[in-house]
Amino acid sequence: MNLIWFEKLAAIRKKERKEQITGPLNEMLKGAPLPLRLMGKMVSPLLVKAAEEIAEQTADMQEIWEDARMRLINSSEVADACGDSLQISQPFSQSQSTTVINGQRSARVQSSFHVVGPNASGVATLESVNGEIRTLNVNVNGRI
Repeated sequence: MNLIWFEKLAAIRKKERKEQITGPLNEMLKGAPLPLRLMGKMVSPLLVKAAEEIAEQTADMQEIWEDARMRLINSSEVADACGDSLQISQPFSQSQSTTVINGQRSARVQSSFHVVGPNASGVATLESVNGEIRTLNVNVNGRI
């Protein structure tokens, strides 16, 4: 039941994104000469696909960041170094790349963010591949 609901919600959001791009583009090209309107029709699906990819990558990154945040909050090593009641910032540095080879998609994310506790603060770095965190390190005063 829930899976069907999420699929319907995803389809609705996809349609909304498509309308957000194609609507203004069609309106802008309404009085344009035929060749420009045709070019707009050709470019529109590419823009929609790009918007979908960006939305998907943003959602993936948010999920990865939330997983990293929970791991850091529950880490006894980080609590020993920084103290309890950690505050974890949004990433200040982030890079994402997606590679498709022979139809196989591979998504890599690297991110850095501040970890602040009552005793010390540090910088956490994470690397994930295909949505799974491969490395998560915290540097506090030169210690990892």
